[in-house]
Amino acid sequence: MKKYAFWILCLMTQSVLGQGTFLGFDHPDCPDSLSITYTYENWFNAPASTGGFRILQNGVEVYAASGQDFNALSCKALRFVNDGVGFMVVFKPISGNALYRTDNYGQTWEQIASGAFEFGGMYIINDWTAYLVTYYMSPTQHSVYLSRGGILPMDQYIHVITDTNFNADIFKTDTLLNSDRCGSDSLRFSLTNGVDTIQYHINFYVPNAMLNEAIDENAASLYPNPALDFFSIRTDLPAPKQVAIYSTTGKIVTEFSAADITSNSYPISDLAKGTYVVIVSFETQKRSFKLNKY
Repeated sequence: MKKYAFWILCLMTQSVLGQGTFLGFDHPDCPDSLSITYTYENWFNAPASTGGFRILQNGVEVYAASGQDFNALSCKALRFVNDGVGFMVVFKPISGNALYRTDNYGQTWEQIASGAFEFGGMYIINDWTAYLVTYYMSPTQHSVYLSRGGILPMDQYIHVITDTNFNADIFKTDTLLNSDRCGSDSLRFSLTNGVDTIQYHINFYVPNAMLNEAIDENAASLYPNPALDFFSIRTDLPAPKQVAIYSTTGKIVTEFSAADITSNSYPISDLAKGTYVVIVSFETQKRSFKLNKY
């Protein structure tokens, strides 16, 4: 009985803290036209104190997650920007809300940001990156967070805004890996605690309006680069588990086979001339590199 009482207390506490109201973004994000329909279903089994959710692709389950007691998960939001790339927000009773991304049609998901217990909204900046707005408010304390999450390590677990005062509008400039899908150079969102309304303004800064030059290349490198027919990976780390190439808009272009990884020769003769991002997944980390194809 004690654990169920504590579970009820947690839910009551969340309700007490969540006295604020998210009023929305000043404009919606801009997904592509989808040929696949994605939906989600939450479920909760009170006697067993278990809960979870599942994601459906055209009505067929492609992903499911569940937990028990204080790890009972639920999905708060799910949106795909094209048929393969999507973002979702998952609520975890112990740690709060988290932002996830998929690039393989919802079959696997990677956590890219975390936030507080009350979910405000999700804004998808581009195929790489999204914002998560979370908050909690009580009679004595107000906290609002704008967390940015992306596929590159430099984008993960960053609070662009941490507002613990809730007494004045806030203006920020955020550096993005790539431009906003909607072509906007700024974003605004608002919250109210029932008395005061605060607006948050974010101006976008996109270096070269292209790919950020600060991609991590400390632990490994690609050669030759620029490359014409193939490239290899020079690294002191163990052999990669996965290697994939993305366009600068975040869409996956090609994934390499185990044979390519073993031979350390990655063919690119079929790629068009241009700039790409190579994501190399090692056992415990990911590395991202800019690749120039000529």
